[in-house]
Amino acid sequence: FKGFQVFRVSPQTEDDRNYIKVLERRPYYDFWSEVRKDSATVDIMTPPEYIHQLETDLEVRGISYEVMIPDVDAVIQLEKIAALSSKEVPSADHPMTWDTYHPLEDMYAFLDYLENTYDFVTTEVIGTSGEGREMRVAKVCKGGCGNKKAVWIDGGI
Repeated sequence: FKGFQVFRVSPQTEDDRNYIKVLERRPYYDFWSEVRKDSATVDIMTPPEYIHQLETDLEVRGISYEVMIPDVDAVIQLEKIAALSSKEVPSADHPMTWDTYHPLEDMYAFLDYLENTYDFVTTEVIGTSGEGREMRVAKVCKGGCGNKKAVWIDGGI
């Protein structure tokens, strides 16, 4: 994401929102928020080669914007810096730690560890991502779940 920027766009009119919906169909923009009638702002991540085009398109139409994140990669790199207070040592049983981003394989290895370690944890595939990867979930159920109410926790992995 080197050179990518996130723009916070402020549509004022229905015409502004309609034009932003046109931009939303362009595959090189990544919309971080939806364009709705009540949207005060819309956040758009833009690759470096399209930054000038987005700025020009918005300026020509008189739609105000600001650069919310000038360098997405710099923010990602900051997230990778371990917390100073972290004394966490990776487990011999799985590669997961809680102070850094991990590849999908590490996350799935952790799910496997949980399933193999605890008799009340099972994993299952609930579909495939747009990239063709399996989407796995952990099911935690102790004492026969049957028709008990469920809670969905999305950890963003």
